Amino acid sequence: MKVPSWVVNGRVNAGPGAVWASYSKTQGGKSCSAATITIGSASCGIQAKQMTLGYDYVLSKRTKMYAAYNKIDNGFANGVGTSYYYIAGPAANNGGGTSGGLAAGTDVTTFALGIQHSF
Repeated sequence: MKVPSWVVNGRVNAGPGAVWASYSKTQGGKSCSAATITIGSASCGIQAKQMTLGYDYVLSKRTKMYAAYNKIDNGFANGVGTSYYYIAGPAANNGGGTSGGLAAGTDVTTFALGIQHSF
């Protein structure tokens, strides 16, 4: 199954730091057959979108603080959905009572705050 995707990134200096953003989209699987409805996180014909916005605040030559927001919008239609994620979200039940992955069609939002120091 082919999964066409694209991404746009940007960064602009703002005060003592920089604002950065990213937007990406997958069109969902193409060239699908009935046997390849879902492979990994991609589903046949179901799209997913992701938007990230962040700010880096420079403290010194080697240290910065950052804040970031990320939103993944997983598509869902006719009982089938995409399930792209990083580390968060409600788990899907895999039949045996164990959990794994993300429930199809679930949207994921993450926030990050941190300090980065280069040695």
